[in-house]
Amino acid sequence: MQYITYFLLLFVFSVNSLALSCDALSEFKEYGGKYYAISSKKLTWNAAKIIAENNGGYLAIPDDHNENQFLAKTFGGGWIGFYDPNYSNNYCNEGAVCTPNYNRFRTVKNEPITNKYKNFATGEPNNIIYQDDIIDGKAMVSPLGEHWVAMGQNGKWGDFGNHARENNNPIRMYALFEFDSKPECAPPTGVSEMDYSVKKCQTQVYDFTAGILSNGVIFDCLKDIYGNEYCPDSLAPCAQEWDYYDGYSVQKFGEVVDKTSQVEECETTKPNVTGVYTDEWWNCDTCGSMPIDKLQETIRKAGGTGNTVVDVEERRGFNVYVRKNRGVLNDSATTIQVGVNDAYVNVGPGEIAAVLYKKVGNATTDTWKSAGGKPWIRLKASTQCSNWVWYPPAKKIPGHWYCADSGLNGSATCPAGYTQGTNNLGYAYCYNCYLTCPSGYSLNGNTCQKTISYSYYEYKCNSDTNSQGFHWIPQETGGDCNGVNLLPNGSCNSATPPKNNCKREKFLCQANNDRPCSYVDNKWQCSPFPCFGEDSIEDLDTKVGATDSLDKGFNDDGTCSGQIRLFNGKDMRCRSFGWELLGENCCKKWKLGGIAEFLGITCKEDEIALSKYREDTKDKSHYIGEYCSKKLKVGFAKICIQKKKTYCVFNSKLARIIHENGRPQLNIQWGSAKAPNCKGFTPEEFQKLDFSKIDMSEFYNDIQKGISKSIDAKIGTTIQQKVNSFGSNIGGGN
Repeated sequence: MQYITYFLLLFVFSVNSLALSCDALSEFKEYGGKYYAISSKKLTWNAAKIIAENNGGYLAIPDDHNENQFLAKTFGGGWIGFYDPNYSNNYCNEGAVCTPNYNRFRTVKNEPITNKYKNFATGEPNNIIYQDDIIDGKAMVSPLGEHWVAMGQNGKWGDFGNHARENNNPIRMYALFEFDSKPECAPPTGVSEMDYSVKKCQTQVYDFTAGILSNGVIFDCLKDIYGNEYCPDSLAPCAQEWDYYDGYSVQKFGEVVDKTSQVEECETTKPNVTGVYTDEWWNCDTCGSMPIDKLQETIRKAGGTGNTVVDVEERRGFNVYVRKNRGVLNDSATTIQVGVNDAYVNVGPGEIAAVLYKKVGNATTDTWKSAGGKPWIRLKASTQCSNWVWYPPAKKIPGHWYCADSGLNGSATCPAGYTQGTNNLGYAYCYNCYLTCPSGYSLNGNTCQKTISYSYYEYKCNSDTNSQGFHWIPQETGGDCNGVNLLPNGSCNSATPPKNNCKREKFLCQANNDRPCSYVDNKWQCSPFPCFGEDSIEDLDTKVGATDSLDKGFNDDGTCSGQIRLFNGKDMRCRSFGWELLGENCCKKWKLGGIAEFLGITCKEDEIALSKYREDTKDKSHYIGEYCSKKLKVGFAKICIQKKKTYCVFNSKLARIIHENGRPQLNIQWGSAKAPNCKGFTPEEFQKLDFSKIDMSEFYNDIQKGISKSIDAKIGTTIQQKVNSFGSNIGGGN
């Protein structure tokens, strides 16, 4: 039993000696219930932010004047938790007078700075760029401008960034850390992670061909004058192409005064017809008397029936001499005329028109005309024409109505204001011609004019530019036609712009269309190697020690109420591969050196400690396995850029030997590289171990090497026998 007690005390002492040192806590200062510290070395702002967050804190955010002064007086200033996440380009050029603008800043907790306490120095923040930050259109630093906030020793703030004229590029300062609760231990002193505040490119990454990055050259990505990031290796010309879209139209309105000369217009009216005659020819040399139907026809044209035929008696002097001739009663309301040549006799309404041999006349009034030639029958009509006909417009003759009754038409007259003319058919018509303005025009002096209102469309394109600085250009601009050649809707042009009217230039990377082109050396170029930043890194790591179990058997007062863990182990890990290690390995059994250390990239404190535990023959660690702890996201592909190896570390080689030989007896697994099981044995588990099956030869060899060769071999044999006896007393479950 005394051996077991001794062994337990030795175990507890050994485990406690493995605890991490918390001496670094003395560097933390308490103020207002929070804890503050300053970094042990100068860091970039982004590296400081990562270190703070990895250790449960954040870059300090002064909430008032007193806290600000505490930080300044205690630590003397450094990076604080304000930054410009958008890398705003409202730069202030060197020598210019610019208005400070702090609204672009946010806290590391993603709070707007607007309502936060601020203590910027006069003229700050100014986002300044110096003349030599851009040479020949090429950015000499990245990012341009000043996007991170630091406190000076006097407590005043300013924005800071990378500048070509300074040796401190990328800019590094001490960093002020803030913790909401007391940290368990100080963060590691080494800066072991690559600073991604400036994006990187690696020459092993080319169109997703690299599964694991190794031996590639790493470059800082740069930015062109348009803010496009590019890898400065293997640049090649980009191909010129164009984007198109229809654009849109904007309606506008205009007016124009149209002028023209007066035009001649003629109007016509029907003439007044006072003597329209219907003439029939009668050759009295061949006819004994005019056929009665000719008289009837004349009376009917006058409006009568001509149906009353009577005998006519010729009187000669005082003697009555009756000759059997015939006449026709004029039962119209119009006087007709019968006669020879131009000598006519009127036959009024109710009177009888008759024709004797070589005589024509009025039988009622016994008035006759001797036929000195060929007799005529003529109807003298009223002012009403019985046959109006339309004469269509002809050369120099306007369209008009004329009376087409047969016979002479010379007695036609025109109303006042009209002039009588004769058409090509010989008929009279009446017209009045005058000068006037066309329809819709009004006379202004001697000129006719009217105001024309019209609309027109201008074709526009969006004003946005692409990442290469090119903007949309309309191929047709539309515009005002000054009222000429209007469409039927009164517009100069269509509201719909031409198809693909907007055109914008672009340059595409021929190596990969998804890769941006940048303006380098006065031409558009791209690299086959893409740029990566913090947002491209996928952290697959798990928390170190999350699966560990502390030996809580003894309390401070000496009582034993917790779970005792015998030969307890600790989860420790090291980076076996990493882009940021530049080909080096933090799992080596010696301190990292070479180019990585020269550049200030060192292994972590616990990685160095792990290598010590594994040194030479005193190896106190058991290897669990290797896993990918970080991947690089490139489109849909993922590339492993960091690997870690996991070990269970014990306080002694003996503890490791007992675990490696005892766990198989109890079927206790080691877990995985991401979640190792380094827990010690419970007393119940320990009692079940059969120490006769544990290979202690490695432990014996260490003991024997420590024994002086001058000591009698028997003593060594005795020691071995006692060890065997000691093992049999505490093992086997007996």
